[in-house]
Amino acid sequence: MNWEAISTVSEVIGAIAVVVSLIYLALQVRQNTQMSKSATRQTIADALTRPPSDFFTDPGFARNFLKHIDGENLEAEQVLQLQAYCYITLRTWENIHYQYRSGMLNEDEWEALHRNVKALLQAPMWRDYWEREREIYSSPFRKEIDTALAELADEPALMPKSMIHPQKKR
Repeated sequence: MNWEAISTVSEVIGAIAVVVSLIYLALQVRQNTQMSKSATRQTIADALTRPPSDFFTDPGFARNFLKHIDGENLEAEQVLQLQAYCYITLRTWENIHYQYRSGMLNEDEWEALHRNVKALLQAPMWRDYWEREREIYSSPFRKEIDTALAELADEPALMPKSMIHPQKKR
């Protein structure tokens, strides 16, 4: 064998090694992306179940929420509690929307979450809060919420009226 043949064989082996390395790296990147998306979905699930747990752990909070839904007057601290709840919840949704825009959620996943946001926005508390505080949220999220509100005006209710305005006990 001459040096030219050895050099050619070495180049072919080197090229094959580069291709194999690139395939391996592509598989690693794909696997890491999937793991990141999975972790994002878990974080979203955790974040979405945390605020509603207030309903189950604090009877006063649930009472205040229902009083608001029924149009009853609330004390200043009760209003503050509901506003803080709106703030925390909408910051969570803003982060979820950011994850969607960043490609961590696909279109089907976001569409289901978008319907959930629209269901929330049917309660007066959320619309009132949004009118007052919308400017503290990012522009893309403001557009998303404004779109959801416009869709609500053109669609039948996502939640039965009994869930939005429960009947008062007589």
